[in-house]
Amino acid sequence: MIKVVMFLLCELFLCTLGIFTKKSKVVFSVIAVFMWFYIAFTFDSADISNYRYAYDNNIYLGKDPLFYSIQGIFINLGFSFNAFKLVIGTLITLIFFVTIGKYKECISALAAICMFIPCGSFASQIRSGIAGIIVLFAISILASDKKLKVFKYLFWIGVASFIHQIALVYIVLLVPYIFKRKKTYIQLVRKVAIILCGILIVEPTLISVVSNFLSKFSNVNIQILAYRLSQMFSGEYKATAIGFTFNAIHHFVVFFGAEYSQRKEIQLLNAYLTDKEKNKIMIERVFNNTLLLLIPFYFVSFHFVRAFYYVAPFIYAIMLKSVFRVRNCTGREAYGRIRMIIVLAVTLFVSVWGIIQEPKDFLRLIDGMFVF
Repeated sequence: MIKVVMFLLCELFLCTLGIFTKKSKVVFSVIAVFMWFYIAFTFDSADISNYRYAYDNNIYLGKDPLFYSIQGIFINLGFSFNAFKLVIGTLITLIFFVTIGKYKECISALAAICMFIPCGSFASQIRSGIAGIIVLFAISILASDKKLKVFKYLFWIGVASFIHQIALVYIVLLVPYIFKRKKTYIQLVRKVAIILCGILIVEPTLISVVSNFLSKFSNVNIQILAYRLSQMFSGEYKATAIGFTFNAIHHFVVFFGAEYSQRKEIQLLNAYLTDKEKNKIMIERVFNNTLLLLIPFYFVSFHFVRAFYYVAPFIYAIMLKSVFRVRNCTGREAYGRIRMIIVLAVTLFVSVWGIIQEPKDFLRLIDGMFVF
């Protein structure tokens, strides 16, 4: 228990340091090293023990073929499970901090809030962690002005889906490119999210119809997807009304913090922003609003909350970037403070609540560090 307390105090100290320094590269680097230890050097938890058993016995479960191909390569090279976990954790950490390091206006503040979500998932979830970091990297490409970004995004989502099929849900971020009128699209996607909530609450068995339809295909990958859908939406994984409300409020608070910040940024800095900058803000807003479509699915399966956790750094980033840009241009040092405090407080609460729900597993995670 002392280790857990020390770990949490260290997190809170670094979080405070990151928030107050905002864009310190030194603090960003310190947080990166701390999170590397957390992600790469945790060798025990309920999920990790399952991965260890599958690795030590070279078990292929018939799903997510790319992950098990990677696992097979490490086994054939004679790597122990701990060495495998260390290498994978290091790669996840490296890609993660390279990706969020692009937001130079707020790198230390962004790293600070990400210590709680999603880094905890990166530490214990190997397959979804790899897929999640690939998706986050892909979103940074899709939100950029790079050439062929849609094709690059599809490629990386495809790669992520062969590691964990839940990555396929992020194809929804390509839907906005069908609509030329972005403001109309934002209004539409909000209405669709509300309608989906109603449909899935009233008729949660709808997913069974989809699953049964997919199971009729002879392709093995489609059949695996059908099986995973029926498994994920079964009663075993179904969220309670309280769980749905809790997760929906968490997502909405983070969404609103970014959405409100970017709308205010356009209003307050309209004369300062170039058309290119305004277009980028609109694209980010569109993605943020599209991700609201995840909320209805929190009711039928808690697995989709993890899908939100992995893209949360993108939403944190666009909120912090907007707040600090307005501060720098207007000289209003207190601008956005309450908004940031609320988002940070909700994130901390969710993180602590997760620990309270499974304290023994978190203790195993911390105790599992440095077992070499």
